[in-house]
Amino acid sequence: MNITNKNLAAYQYLIESIEQSPIQHVLFVSSSSVYQNINDWVTEDNKLEDENSILFQIENAFKASSGFKTSVIRFSGLIGPNRHPGRFFRGGKQVKQGDTPVNLIHLADCIGIINSIIEQDTWGQTFNGCADTHPIKRDFYPFASEQLGYPVPEFIEEESLHYKIVNNAKVKQVLNYRFIYPDLMQIPQEAYE
Repeated sequence: MNITNKNLAAYQYLIESIEQSPIQHVLFVSSSSVYQNINDWVTEDNKLEDENSILFQIENAFKASSGFKTSVIRFSGLIGPNRHPGRFFRGGKQVKQGDTPVNLIHLADCIGIINSIIEQDTWGQTFNGCADTHPIKRDFYPFASEQLGYPVPEFIEEESLHYKIVNNAKVKQVLNYRFIYPDLMQIPQEAYE
């Protein structure tokens, strides 16, 4: 089940309902937004989550249950069919933080990681789901816009940068997962159709 609501009380009710059921495993789809912007790499194990993040609190509520085992996947920004990144800033939208790296993942890799966890029976783990490459916005979004023939977005100059770079090494090591689209600058147009 994938619920986008960030209502902690509702999730706690869901957890209680699952505990009363025969369900033994839960795969919770989360987001890499739970990490703080530390202007460096973040991993599942370096304890750089934002403690105030409701999503992080929901993750912890699932992991704390003794009634079932939970694996958490922290996906980065989703791209893929009907989500071409060249459309993100069309229509005159301005891009902030142009010199910061992007953290994105193609839908095909999201599905691949989910399948790997289920097929390998890998429960009680937290995984980051993100492509290998992290080009800066100033390089990536003009490239993506030009793929669609859209005007290049305008970048707002900002002095202080706030970002994180999501490390995907654990998903490759533990699950032996090989990304279908590891390089964001090499994804073919048909992968977005």
